[in-house]
Formats: sequence, structure tokens, C-alpha cells
Amino acid sequence: MRLIDCGCGPGSITVDLAEILAQGEAIGIDLRESAVAEARMLARTRGIANVRFEVASVYQLPYPMPHSTRHSHALSSST
Repeated sequence: MRLIDCGCGPGSITVDLAEILAQGEAIGIDLRESAVAEARMLARTRGIANVRFEVASVYQLPYPMPHSTRHSHALSSST
């Protein structure tokens, strides 16, 4: 299973999900480089290897779809 977490922020939920998906992969994306850097550090600190984080927009995902699961804990948009 592959999971993409859109708007992952500091990665705490994404890392938890990756731990549950021990045989799968979790990808966290966020627009903020600082959040992605913090998320990467958290994954390293916790020793979770099946997760990666990238700076990206939910509106222009850099991955072929569909992923098995998509997650967004709190994502809002204004137009």
C-alpha cells in the first residue's frame, strides 16, 4: 500500500501512518520547506525508513495516481 499525506506539516501523523504501514510506503507533501525539513528530521529520529517527505502542492502532485490511500488531516483552501 502507498499512502500520500497532503499538507503533512511537521510529519507527526505521516510518520505514525508509515509505522503502521510497515510493508508499505508513506509520502508526505507540504508547501513549506521548513515543515518538510522538520518532518524528515522526525522520521530519522524515530528510525522510520518507509516514509519520505517532499515540498509539493496538493494541486500539482508529482506522483502518478492513484495511490492506494490519500490522507489530509486538515487541509483548507480559499479561492
